Amino acid sequence: MKDSGCEIKICKLKQARKNALDFYITSRLGELIGSGYQGNAAIISGDHGFKSVQEYWRDCTKGKKKIGLSLSVADAIIAMNEVGKRTGEVRRLMQPVSIENEFSRYEKNEKIRKMLGGRGIKPEELPPAEDIKKIERRTKSQDKNIRKRSGSFTKTE
Repeated sequence: MKDSGCEIKICKLKQARKNALDFYITSRLGELIGSGYQGNAAIISGDHGFKSVQEYWRDCTKGKKKIGLSLSVADAIIAMNEVGKRTGEVRRLMQPVSIENEFSRYEKNEKIRKMLGGRGIKPEELPPAEDIKKIERRTKSQDKNIRKRSGSFTKTE
């Protein structure tokens, strides 16, 4: 939730009673709007009773405040229809996955893995400090040795 850019307030319920948490949430929303908060707010819950709170604030603010009701932060961000980096990223992440594209990517990765494996390189066994440059140097050195052994050595950069 931190990565979503949302502000989150956690309150400890003093005593569990019927609808106590609903009253806490509704009171906090009133505090927020009453203090002059200019942004939108969302209630993350599957409780349809909050629809009344949403309608109340829409009517009181003549539609100037958006109070979203959603099952998840991502759904709330999309429902608020805000324009920005966060909304674009959530929309991108919620796009359907193409099995064909994912399988094609998998096949390409397998080909690369086999090619590296043929040279004795196993990516999952590389220490974190070993980077692309080290692999390139090792591969160049191996190519050079192969050419030397085959008798067709030519100087490379």
